[in-house]
Amino acid sequence: MSEAVSSYYAGFYSPAERLAQAREELSQALAGLGIDALPGSRQAFRQLIDAAFASGDSDLAAKLIQLAPAMAEITDQAQALTAALKDLDTQSLYRSGAEALYAATSEGHRRRLTGTDATVQGLLAEVVRAIREGDINNARLTARLLAVQERMSLDPAR
Repeated sequence: MSEAVSSYYAGFYSPAERLAQAREELSQALAGLGIDALPGSRQAFRQLIDAAFASGDSDLAAKLIQLAPAMAEITDQAQALTAALKDLDTQSLYRSGAEALYAATSEGHRRRLTGTDATVQGLLAEVVRAIREGDINNARLTARLLAVQERMSLDPAR
């Protein structure tokens, strides 16, 4: 039965919902130990355990260590969601990872050429501007296309 519940939970709850539930459960467990706030990182959780040991409260330290796998999972999920959001943001603006990398580094290349001829600098500035405008227009068109496709998929007449 437990395996079926886990499968349901994994299949029907988004990663963000599972993360929120795990955070709530861990927050409640920590509150039961007299700790009011969920540590914001692995390092902060480790410092909490170290402080319990340093104060001689080995019971509290042992209970916190039992919660360590849950804390590790929460921080891993939060990092994965953050990375996915960054990837999604990058993908929405650029057609490929190579384009995103070029856009991120083009400013550095432009700065490196500060000693070159003013005409070359002007042309490079125009090229970079055109690329950025093209990427922005592409992102706008893609967003509009996706919105139209989503509306069409929701249209009961289709």
